[in-house]
Amino acid sequence: MDKNKIKEVETAEFVSESDHSLQYNTEVGDWEAILTYYFDNGTYYQADYLLKIKHKNKNDYLEDYFNIKEILSSTYGEPKLENDYEWIDEKHKDNRFFYGHAVSLGHLKLSNTFDNRNMLVKPELSGGDGNIRFRISYVNPYFKKKKTKTGF
Repeated sequence: MDKNKIKEVETAEFVSESDHSLQYNTEVGDWEAILTYYFDNGTYYQADYLLKIKHKNKNDYLEDYFNIKEILSSTYGEPKLENDYEWIDEKHKDNRFFYGHAVSLGHLKLSNTFDNRNMLVKPELSGGDGNIRFRISYVNPYFKKKKTKTGF
């Protein structure tokens, strides 16, 4: 699908456009989200929903992640990974009450991948500098980026 086709069919509120992306305001369930479509040489290869979630208790983000993962599992089947946790710094690994804090510091990332043959669906909870980001990516598994003249 190319950029013009997505502009034609997308019903969410348009926000911005660049050579390599289109951005919209939308909703995922009860949450506001920013939807970004990514393009390489005009060809769509990925869409990301960045969920605008705010919690005082950082562990509530993990509950949201596992709720979304359960919904994705019922839609796409079992995920590829058994373990969602990727520890970058294990300082808080032994205390589940600090997992949300560990995510906000960038010490812990939760992610997984669902494969529905035509698209990889990847929920990811990550953070840094005290902030937490929750993103769901839809990635075309067959897309190969074209190399430019400089080789990138």
